[in-house]
Amino acid sequence: MIGLAALVSLTACDNPVYPGAESNEQAGNGEGSVSFAKLALNVSNAEIVIDSRAGVDVGTFTINILKSNGEVVQSYIYSRMPELIALPVGTYTVEAYNAEEQVAAFDAPYFYGKSNSFTVTANNVTEVDPITCKLSNVKVSIAYTDELRSRMSDVKVTVTVAENEVLEFAGDETRSGYFKYVPGNTTIAATFEGKVDGFQVSDYKVLTNAVAPGYHHTITFDLKDTPNPPDESGSIGTTGLSLDATVTRVDLAGDVILNGGEEETIEPDPAKEYLTLASSELTFGCDAESKTVAVKASHDWSAASNSSWCKVTKTDSGLTVSVDANSDASNDRTATITVTMNKLTSTITVTQAKYTEKPQGPTFESEYIDLWSGAYNDPTEFGAGKKPAVVNISAPRGIKKLHVTISSATLSPMLPGVGLATQFDLATGRSDDGSDLTDALVGLGFPVGNGGSTVINGETINYNAVMDQTSVVFDITSFMGLMVIPGPGKSDFIVEVTDSDGNVAEATIRYEVK
Repeated sequence: MIGLAALVSLTACDNPVYPGAESNEQAGNGEGSVSFAKLALNVSNAEIVIDSRAGVDVGTFTINILKSNGEVVQSYIYSRMPELIALPVGTYTVEAYNAEEQVAAFDAPYFYGKSNSFTVTANNVTEVDPITCKLSNVKVSIAYTDELRSRMSDVKVTVTVAENEVLEFAGDETRSGYFKYVPGNTTIAATFEGKVDGFQVSDYKVLTNAVAPGYHHTITFDLKDTPNPPDESGSIGTTGLSLDATVTRVDLAGDVILNGGEEETIEPDPAKEYLTLASSELTFGCDAESKTVAVKASHDWSAASNSSWCKVTKTDSGLTVSVDANSDASNDRTATITVTMNKLTSTITVTQAKYTEKPQGPTFESEYIDLWSGAYNDPTEFGAGKKPAVVNISAPRGIKKLHVTISSATLSPMLPGVGLATQFDLATGRSDDGSDLTDALVGLGFPVGNGGSTVINGETINYNAVMDQTSVVFDITSFMGLMVIPGPGKSDFIVEVTDSDGNVAEATIRYEVK
């Protein structure tokens, strides 16, 4: 494995500039150098150990250097990276991955990592911090209890993640499937088809178990009851459900750390000063708020703001910018923060929006869902990887009740299977009959009650609050995949919000599967 202690050149110069060289004329006034002294490859997680000593060729990893707009300026195979780099002045990131990610495939783990952004300044050396990669797709395995396996035949299980990512597991399949993670998706659907004791069994399970990249979901099918007698067609459908399914989740997001092995290190020339800010622009709403900016500098530095409403505080890792609330309803406002180190200076432009009066009663707003015309939305246009099925609820006086009624002839029979009722209050986490639905609601990604954490299948999951909140995101994206399963039909989600002053507002989210 090569040591990347030196620098890597992206230009066509025949005489690249090393730190400490007598002259930097070759680099020009518009170039700087980047040190990858900390860059090396080591891959490990709970089930896979990949490094140069394990006989796996980590040299096949791809290393990309990207501009701030995401454009790849240069790409390398790790084992073939040159030892020197000069980059034009600007802001960059570095990404690394082991293979092109597939939508759904067997035995196809995908590791990905990306550095923090860094700024290349003229005639200076910039170091890139170590990159931590994670297993970035969703791993699924299918298992059967010994009793079921001894009594089943001609079995296949079809696993669907994020609606369009599908793999078919034969009954004797021992490989694991890897699915591309789609933000917002929380469901895995597993459909069992085959014979048990000679009877044809068809069963689907929708698992809402906090789907996330880097997790291994093992779905285990068990024989719940003796199969009911088959119908005239010889099939046992969901009305004669004879199987049960449980899911076990293991966090496999082991580190793929780009920093391993003995390396020769070339230190930056102490004579060369550098001052780097993680951001040169900050934008705030009209309310009081604070944001942080990382600062890297070769010597001690100071920061100052030119406006009293914009305050800056130096921290161990950078600076904190705090703005007062803007009461001017006519104008945005702008301030400049100047960071100084010896003769070097960098600036941060801070912009704050003008004051906007907030409505007093609860309101609903959605970018993609038609809430008010009475028309039905098409669920196939929504879901993970498509339009988000999200409604933003605002209640300046604080929410005391967020009641949901699901009116759907096709969806309602499925709700008990995912632990839900047709009527419930997100402010309490309970159904109208008093049943506690917290775990099911959290598993579907909803905020509940006063917020907190709960343990689902041995995993601690944190969730946001509803009670007394002035704004809540009502996200039913995870329902989109469920609605298409039973076929054509209409579904209404009636959402009623009551605030602390007793103001009530209602909106209906309508979907139709055709």
